[in-house]
Amino acid sequence: MLVLFHVNKLFADYTISAGASIDPAINSTLRNSTGTISIYGTMAINSDVTFTSSTPLRILIYGTGGQIYWYANKILVLPAGSTIAYVNNPTAPPGLQPTSGNASQILEIGAVKYACTNDNSNNVVFSFTQLNSIGGTPTISATTGTPSICYGSAASLSASQVLPSGVAFKIQWSIFPSSGIFTNNNTSAATSTALSNAAAGSDTIISGLYANTGGTNYYLVTSDTVVLTVKPAPAAPTASVTQPTCAAVTGNISISVPTGVSLTYSTDGATYANTTGAFSGMSAGAYNLTAKNSNGCISPVTSVTVNAPPVAPAAPTVSVTQPTCTVATGTITITAPTGMGITYSTDDITYSNTSGVFSSISPGTYNVTAKDSSGCISPATTAIVNAQPARATGSLSGSASICSGSSASLNIAVTGAGTISGTLSDGTAFSGTAPSITVNVSPSSTKTYTISSLTNGTCSSIASDKTGDPTITVTMQPSATISYGGTPFCSNTGTGTVTFSGSTGGTFSSGASINATTGTVDLVSTAPGIYTVTYSIAASGGCSLYTTNASIAVNPNTWTGGVSTNWNTPANWAGNGIANTCPDFTILSGVPYEPILNSGTAAVQNLIVNPGATLTITNATMQISGTITNNGTINAANGTIEMNGSAAQTIPAGAFQNNALNNLIISNTNASGVSLGGALDIYNSVTFSGTGKKL
Repeated sequence: MLVLFHVNKLFADYTISAGASIDPAINSTLRNSTGTISIYGTMAINSDVTFTSSTPLRILIYGTGGQIYWYANKILVLPAGSTIAYVNNPTAPPGLQPTSGNASQILEIGAVKYACTNDNSNNVVFSFTQLNSIGGTPTISATTGTPSICYGSAASLSASQVLPSGVAFKIQWSIFPSSGIFTNNNTSAATSTALSNAAAGSDTIISGLYANTGGTNYYLVTSDTVVLTVKPAPAAPTASVTQPTCAAVTGNISISVPTGVSLTYSTDGATYANTTGAFSGMSAGAYNLTAKNSNGCISPVTSVTVNAPPVAPAAPTVSVTQPTCTVATGTITITAPTGMGITYSTDDITYSNTSGVFSSISPGTYNVTAKDSSGCISPATTAIVNAQPARATGSLSGSASICSGSSASLNIAVTGAGTISGTLSDGTAFSGTAPSITVNVSPSSTKTYTISSLTNGTCSSIASDKTGDPTITVTMQPSATISYGGTPFCSNTGTGTVTFSGSTGGTFSSGASINATTGTVDLVSTAPGIYTVTYSIAASGGCSLYTTNASIAVNPNTWTGGVSTNWNTPANWAGNGIANTCPDFTILSGVPYEPILNSGTAAVQNLIVNPGATLTITNATMQISGTITNNGTINAANGTIEMNGSAAQTIPAGAFQNNALNNLIISNTNASGVSLGGALDIYNSVTFSGTGKKL
């Protein structure tokens, strides 16, 4: 039993002042002191410590503030013969104070070891028991299979101990100055342990052997040390991943931390050939990134994932609304693929379209593609927008003036293939081929024409395709009737007046003496004959010269002798044998043929023979119902004259050549009968036809 005793104050070789706390393991002056050590404050046994003096030490603990303070399981070794005494505290010296009542503190003086066995629970009285009482000499030997480890790895440690048989023990491991976690620590199984979480650096591993001397207390009987070097390991990598794209189907991994000349990198924990930290061409998958330094230490793992390359959209499904006859552009509509983030292009450049509908597309060939939010572009689908179907064009021309009842030809200058047909504004249909179509129209009045419809069989033309508006000006066909109510005109006195109706503005013409404006015939100036009066309207407004005729006869019973001498030939008479009531039969002179009545009976009313004219009657009868005016010659020596008037008649003197007649017939019905104006020779007979006739 170690007994602590009281002494009076003595001169000290080393003094720990009141309030001070000095660890002899750190303070070499204290640790190497000789003679007397006076403690007014605290001598802190924070770790195992051995005083080096070769002579006994005298340790004096003063008052209530002086103490030796042990941390658990720490050993204080003093030279043999050393003593510990209390000074000036006879009632309750703090003494040798451990950290807790049940911890094991070892005081070793020379070869004798003492263990703190108990206290009185108020940190006042301690007893130290000599451990040699367990018998024998306890030993422990600490070893390690991994004297050098990398930070983050576990060190493998073992301890072999020697204790008398049957003595219960525990092995407690500790590390200084670092810290760590030991497996199986403070147990009898701790002969093998693994240290983890040790900081990088060089540490002392202490293996303490604690023996049980009875009861429940275990006392540190011996210890051993081994040095462990913890080599620094790189930090867990900081990395970024460039994910695959549609254009690049593999990804890239780039490690930005840690870096350094001696570092190498791995994505599988096996191969450390990479010195840049850049891994390219990485297939899809999960990768455990580590860094390795020149000590061979490997960092913690950083896991990254390279995604599968995005899948490009499918080639678009498209439909094309082709241009029509009236719409020059088409529409491309994409029905698949669709969805959020999909955009579309027809030129593989601009992808601003999100609807999939491209309108107002000019004719041409388009490569339609879709692009997703990853930037992947689909295969192209070819869409063809056809050229707009051609429409026929037509330009109508041919303004003209026509006469009513006539037709005009309009021309349509057309463009287009095949048969082109349509209608004009008046409904007139036409059909033909380029370059021109002729259309005949017959308007009844002035009309302006346009093309109403035009088609090439495929497209109907629009308004701008149809041009031209020619006008056909229609002039009414002149029409007139003329007549002369007095014809035949029996004498050449006065005028003949026309009866007119119809189109005015024309002129009259005739062989007769006629007023061209009024159509009045001057009978005085007109020789006997039959005349054609023509009313003419000059060609105008498309109408050709218009004429209408009327016939007049002037003194129709006038001999013209144009054909022969035969009295009975109509062409020899001015009236051409027309039936008339004109009383006078006039024989003209100077005609080609003189008249001869040589057969049958000719009836006249008034017979007039102009000077120089000759009338011959032979073997025929001339009935005279009026007068005889002979200024020429009447040869009736071989003919018969019958006077058959209803009024009194006279045969003038010299009426007949040589005053001779072959036969005379009196059939006058007037009571006065027939008178002779002079001598008359009748060669054959005088006959009175009927009763009461006289000469």
